[in-house]
Amino acid sequence: MVMTFAIVRDVFEGSQARAQLSYVNLVMGVAPIIAPTIGSFILVLANWRAIYGVLAIAGFLLLFFVSIGLGESLASPNIDALKPHRLIKNYGRVLSDPICLGYALVNALSFGCMFTYVAGSPLVFINLFKVSTTTYGWLFASTAFGIMVGSFLNGHLNKRGVSPTKLLTFGLITAIVTSVALVVISMSGAAQIVTLMPLLIVNTFCLGIISPNAVHGAIQPLPEIAGVASATVGFLQMLSGALAGGLVSFLFDGHRPIAMTGLMAMFAITSYLVYIRLVRPAESRFVYSLSEPIKEK
Repeated sequence: MVMTFAIVRDVFEGSQARAQLSYVNLVMGVAPIIAPTIGSFILVLANWRAIYGVLAIAGFLLLFFVSIGLGESLASPNIDALKPHRLIKNYGRVLSDPICLGYALVNALSFGCMFTYVAGSPLVFINLFKVSTTTYGWLFASTAFGIMVGSFLNGHLNKRGVSPTKLLTFGLITAIVTSVALVVISMSGAAQIVTLMPLLIVNTFCLGIISPNAVHGAIQPLPEIAGVASATVGFLQMLSGALAGGLVSFLFDGHRPIAMTGLMAMFAITSYLVYIRLVRPAESRFVYSLSEPIKEK
């Protein structure tokens, strides 16, 4: 994931980069849909151990095709990039840049909102609503499809020149509205599959809009250390996902979906607050500094 983001930054600029990140997001969204189907097919032919064999073969094939078909994307690689003091300095640059850090946090918190659903949905649908594992697979696939649609739409709109600020604002606000609506339904006692699923699909759709623009915003300002910026994005995203998964499992009471929906709302609201309180003011200061006239001596 980290390398993919960095490669896109090395090769593409501006709206083209955001469009390509959208398509990366779209392909990543395919995996949750096709993986259970492939796994089920393997189990028909062999036992569960064969799944790990297929994973090993896929890993070797991936390594082979990358080794023969993927060249260096960075025009002028830095031979000192992996020296400890240089790495520490570069991470310090990323973490002290409010635009880079802010966008990375927006992406991470939005991912936390989505991963709360990923970790909490088996507890809600299987344990609470007693749906079969097959039905749950279809429900999960529908939300994964929502991410794919959001990613595709985001890529198309970026190519059409739509501002990433407008797209991010739309995605973040829609995520808040849907997650708060999920909380209201959970607390009102009206929580059922038919009342939750439409909102969950729209909520995960928002990640397809938010993530490519936020990731691009995080790695765009520092192109010479795009790998470090991308690694920071990936680390914060996984940290947020781990926190979301642990919290929703700990807070689930077995009676209501409020633990899942409440945490989703918390992550969505926090993501938007980071965007308007940290990212937007920093971008405004940056644009203002660029527009200042040069004073003559």
